Amino acid sequence: MPDVTAIKAAVDGYVGALAAGDVDAIAELFADDANAEDPVGSPVHVGREAIRGFFDGNPRPLSIELVNLRVAGNMAVFLLSAVIEVDGNKLIVEPIDVMTFDDNAKILTMRAVWGAENVRPA
Repeated sequence: MPDVTAIKAAVDGYVGALAAGDVDAIAELFADDANAEDPVGSPVHVGREAIRGFFDGNPRPLSIELVNLRVAGNMAVFLLSAVIEVDGNKLIVEPIDVMTFDDNAKILTMRAVWGAENVRPA
């Protein structure tokens, strides 16, 4: 099981890569056989390349902040606050991400918990 420091570093790397719009760096944080569901209830993206493609199709955040992070065992749960632009409209999106990690602190699963009530005009 990875230690808390390694998991926190992976989460920081994830947030930094999101901020930079670096889909290759995001993909490298995931294990080869990882899966991502964003938001929960949408199709699950299985495998690093599918996850890379998912992130490549999303708008790059204009800004993003890691608001709160909790780590226990091999799991991290954190609140993000991101400003994105969609069709010329700036929006604030606030998902709660739930991730599990392998022994090398690679992301095994990522589930983003959010819906329309977590999106508002910036």
